[in-house]
Amino acid sequence: MNGYKMVLFAILWSAIFGSTLALSGCSDGIPDVDPDAKMLSASKGHLFKVEMQDGKVGAIDGKGTIVILPDFAGLLGPYEQLDYIVGLHESFYNIFNKQGKLVSMGEGSASPVANDLVFVKNPGLLFGDPTFSPWLFNFKTNDKICKCQDVKPHNDLVCSEYVYNSRYIAVKKADKWGYVNPSGEVLIDFKFDDAENFRDDYAAAKFDGKWGVINTKGEPVIDFAFEEIWERGGPDNQFAVVCTESNRMRVYDMQGNWWQQAEYDLIFLYPRVITAGNEGEPFHAFTYAGTLVSRDYDVQGADSKGIIVKDSHGSHFHLDYSGKPLYDAKFNRLWSFHDGLAKAKTDSDLYGYIDETGSFVIKPQFITAADFNEGLADVIKPVQDGYVHGYINKKGEMAIKVATTETLKEPGVPTMFKFKHGLAKVKTKFWMGYVNAEGSWVWVSEKGRD
Repeated sequence: MNGYKMVLFAILWSAIFGSTLALSGCSDGIPDVDPDAKMLSASKGHLFKVEMQDGKVGAIDGKGTIVILPDFAGLLGPYEQLDYIVGLHESFYNIFNKQGKLVSMGEGSASPVANDLVFVKNPGLLFGDPTFSPWLFNFKTNDKICKCQDVKPHNDLVCSEYVYNSRYIAVKKADKWGYVNPSGEVLIDFKFDDAENFRDDYAAAKFDGKWGVINTKGEPVIDFAFEEIWERGGPDNQFAVVCTESNRMRVYDMQGNWWQQAEYDLIFLYPRVITAGNEGEPFHAFTYAGTLVSRDYDVQGADSKGIIVKDSHGSHFHLDYSGKPLYDAKFNRLWSFHDGLAKAKTDSDLYGYIDETGSFVIKPQFITAADFNEGLADVIKPVQDGYVHGYINKKGEMAIKVATTETLKEPGVPTMFKFKHGLAKVKTKFWMGYVNAEGSWVWVSEKGRD
């Protein structure tokens, strides 16, 4: 089915059958779709990827209404930081906005780059171009921006909260990397061995075999002298961790100053502290001004409430950012605060959840537990005849029961994902679906059996 026929088919399907492609009332514990499921406010304006029995993918809205027909081999998006979604077939692509409206189509394959821009491979039929060279393409204006061997997509980092500088797009020509703007104008010459996307006004780039950090003029603010730019972060992303030839790490700011004139085996940047340590020694936490705040403890991480540390007896707890204990309690294991609660373990080896006073507001009772998000967390709770899989609320109540299994290895054991924009995805060997915070299933699709 080509792109044009597919669009016609989508219109006919919607007119004849409405939005219901989901299966309900099937065997293997497949839940029933609630046709009256309410769209929660968090879901409005967001689309969710769905997979059909034949492996084809599409997208639904928060009520389970199909907005992108599941007829694609792959779907790139939805992405938090981009305003469109790319549907991929064997020989063509379709581009949709975040409301699911078709805005462009073409022959070949496409990858998201920045708003209004895709990287198109094999675009010969689309442009009437006899070559099969890839292009940076503006699908809103139908313009080829520039011919290039490669391009760094703006969704290439794991953390979706990053704000990308879409004015500077890293592309490769003649085996060298440079930067262009969305009109194809060269902003920084093609002179780098490799280059990453700009975040704020800085980007990691490799020149003459060494990595450094450049500004928007292409000038190095951290010299090209390192084996790797390990991480960028800290206040306003103004710090970078670099790797030296001796496989040690340093921290530099965006003025090229070497923080503390110190090297460590491993360094991590958190919003309010730097954690650093050497093999076989405790990790310590420092403020960005260089003050040690975790004396006598081994630092495990940091979160919105403080610094997670381990004492000499192996007990875990939080320090505040001045280095004082946040509460009196101590735990066998401890994780970061999310949505106001943190996972913790005691001697029972079961997970519970504490508040910032160190008190268990949900007692340890789960063999697996995820962080809270949007007021819910997925857990597995042992019961007399097996295990209950589902989502608990902040009172510890099983607000959404997904499945009960006798073992943790049978085919019907669900994989549960965190709530995001009002829905959570659940998958088993037999089906995948989305459930809302009220416990109503807005979409369920049966999957093929092995």
